[in-house]
Amino acid sequence: MVENKYTSVPSVYAVFLCATGYYVPLVLGLCARYVSIIIAISLFAFISIRHITGCYFRREYTVHSGTAIFLLCSFLAGLSSVLVLMHADKPPRTLCPPDSIVRVSGIVRTDPVSANNDTHRLVLSVNEVQDSDRAVFSADGRITVLIPSPCIRERLPGGIGYRGALPVAPGLPVVLDGMFQKSRKTGQYMFIANTLHSEENFTNASFSARARVRLSLIRLCRDFGDPGAFLLALITGNRDMLDITFARLFRQAGVSHILALSGMHLSIIALIAVKAGSRIGGKRFSIRLSLCAMIFFLWIASSSPSLDRALIMAFIATSMKRMGSGRDIAAIVCLCFVIQVLISPASPLSLSFQLSYASLFGILLPGAWIQTLCEPCIDRKISGPFAVSVGAQLFTAPITAATIGLLVPAGIPASIVLSPLASLYLASGIGVLPLAAANISIRPALGYILDLQFRLFEALLHFFSRFPSIHTEDLSASRTAGILSLVSVIALYIGAKTVRIRRLPDAGFTGL
Repeated sequence: MVENKYTSVPSVYAVFLCATGYYVPLVLGLCARYVSIIIAISLFAFISIRHITGCYFRREYTVHSGTAIFLLCSFLAGLSSVLVLMHADKPPRTLCPPDSIVRVSGIVRTDPVSANNDTHRLVLSVNEVQDSDRAVFSADGRITVLIPSPCIRERLPGGIGYRGALPVAPGLPVVLDGMFQKSRKTGQYMFIANTLHSEENFTNASFSARARVRLSLIRLCRDFGDPGAFLLALITGNRDMLDITFARLFRQAGVSHILALSGMHLSIIALIAVKAGSRIGGKRFSIRLSLCAMIFFLWIASSSPSLDRALIMAFIATSMKRMGSGRDIAAIVCLCFVIQVLISPASPLSLSFQLSYASLFGILLPGAWIQTLCEPCIDRKISGPFAVSVGAQLFTAPITAATIGLLVPAGIPASIVLSPLASLYLASGIGVLPLAAANISIRPALGYILDLQFRLFEALLHFFSRFPSIHTEDLSASRTAGILSLVSVIALYIGAKTVRIRRLPDAGFTGL
């Protein structure tokens, strides 16, 4: 079989060009964006005309011209997302000057997430603003809001205003008092809120039902104490109930990705649904049940770039299977990158997006090379998790060194040990919660089961968090981390390529 070199390579180039079209103009400024767009459109038009005329007159399709069009489309996808983001970073469209706005009214569009220990962040669709003279103006647009954490937590179970106020969730009309401020790092306008007032109802029944389900889940998990708080964080991404000291241990141990909603959560929920559905109604019923379980999970869980990436990849893989094409995981990841940049222009700026794709490409590239090097002497069951962990760490190390200022070498063995335990804990919790909701009398026994698993996980997390970490707060340390990662990746590539050549059947006759 002849290998087609135009399958995987263009997909990798597509990610590079899409990232270049997004990040480079963002760094260089507005003028570079428009110059890049003019150049890209000119090249796109030239290659398209040449491709169309060549197919029309010669009645043939050239692989090179089709690949060039695909790569240029990827580059234009990054550029168009930057332009959309540029308009989104502005204050809402209104006649009132941004500096005079002291109150905004609108509808919450995202679940509030913790920005730090004292502040939560959410996105608001603005429909009305008010200035310091109490003049009211109509407005339109979406803004990022930073709000004190007590305003969010007091509306949750156990909070002061829990009985008398609705939780802050998508679909809730709110009124916020505060002021606009421009971020020094990103240049994005944010509204710094001081107080929050909400209406008595959500905008529609779907948002109201989702908020009630999440509240019921929070109440149920709250009854289990710290194990329930950890389970709630794994299911919904809500970390408000987690102990601050316990949450800090994940970062010190280098396994913060365990708390991030990702494809691991979707795969576990789908696997549980398939196993249960196959015993109840057969294979066809299990597939339908797993689909319903994934949709329900996505409905109640907080949105995140890594979870969106997992969902898009699942749709691409399903579509490719239905069309009868092969499943090239590298091509699926690359196409998913381009699509996610298009549909969510703000996602590539988030640390979750960058770490999610960096870890994936680390698993696909250096992870596969490490597996090749380990195959002769180490069993695949051991070398597989090791290669995945090391590959992900190599590609995410430069990002964490530059943004967080911390490198944790112990994260490699910690991820190998703790990730399966977290998956097991999540599966156990999904089985425990329906039983606890159906029968109150067995909750102590179910809580004991969860507590045993939680204490084991906590003890191991404490153990790995005690290992020393490397602080990379200055620029030279971040550059060193990036250079070492690059050198390691190149060395792994050369070593894996050498091993493959030696394993060829006719490798011993090359010198004859």
